[in-house]
Parts: sequence; structure tokens; C-alpha cells
Amino acid sequence: MPKNAIRKRILSRRDALSPLEIASLSQAIAAEFLASAVYAAASTLALYCSIRSEVVTSGIFAAAVEAGKCVLYPRTVGTTLEFVAVETLESLVASRFGIYEPSSGEALPLSKIDLLVLPGVAFDKQGIRLGYGLGCYDRALAAEDRPTLVGLAYDFQVVASLPREKHDIPVDIVVTERKILST
Repeated sequence: MPKNAIRKRILSRRDALSPLEIASLSQAIAAEFLASAVYAAASTLALYCSIRSEVVTSGIFAAAVEAGKCVLYPRTVGTTLEFVAVETLESLVASRFGIYEPSSGEALPLSKIDLLVLPGVAFDKQGIRLGYGLGCYDRALAAEDRPTLVGLAYDFQVVASLPREKHDIPVDIVVTERKILST
């Protein structure tokens, strides 16, 4: 099945979730993630600011800050991303895509980030990630020395197999409300 057809099918199902379902499932996913060894070992992690019906990360942000971890968020630079430390979510501003991101601050190199949490429309059991199609994360993560990559998803977003292109960067771990899948 082509990427656009998969994207449309999964987004339709994801967008059909009620705000209560999104909150409940996001809380369960956050609990799985926060209990993981990979999170415990990280001192620096990058999160994303959720949009639409994505898994909400604000609970992870609050727990990480309370635990004394350095938390970064992506900022768009042309067609790629850089990652900037954030102390409060209130400091984030809407970007051209409507996604909240840091408006100021110095970017940290990928080599200094232990764990990078990213959204996706779908993930497969080999770690292939289907995003919205812009390729910003793939371009940003093309460096050799990158952090451990973790995708957050509702269980129905994990499929057996996705089409893979040469530039697609797979994630190392996928966390859902039911499981942690190491790829």
C-alpha cells in the first residue's frame, strides 16, 4: 500500500479519537515511557509538541524537568530541525506549521542528546516511521552520531510493515499504551 494511503487511513482513525481517549492513552504511553530503562538512563532528551491527535508529551516534559533532565524541543530551520533546551512549555511559540517550538536559544548538537522522542503517523515492527511527508526529522537525523530514537504511538499505529525509502531513518524503540517494542 502506498505511503499516502497508509497515512490517510491511520490519520483518519487517529483523528477519530475523542479528547478523553487521547488524554487517557497518552497518559498510559507516558507511564510506559517513564518506566523504561532508556528514559532512566538519559540525562538529555528531546520531545515534540503534539498537534492534532498525536500522543501528548506534556506529562513527560513535566516528569523529566522534575527529575532534573535537560529537555529540548525541535525548531524548524528551512526543511530540517535543530533542538533547543526549554525550561517551560510557555516559552514555546507557534511556527509556520502551527507547531509550538522554541523561538530563541542555542541548538544542541545531536551528539549531545541521549534520547530523542518523535511523533509519527505510523511505525512498523522494524522501526520504520511514516511521518506527515515533509521529511524534516529524516533530514535532521541523517547524521551518523545520533541519539536513541523513540517513537510514541497508539497501539493501532504500529503496523506489520511500511514502505521504506533510502532516506527514511528508523526509530530504535516504539512505545504504545500496551508495549515497548525494540526494533
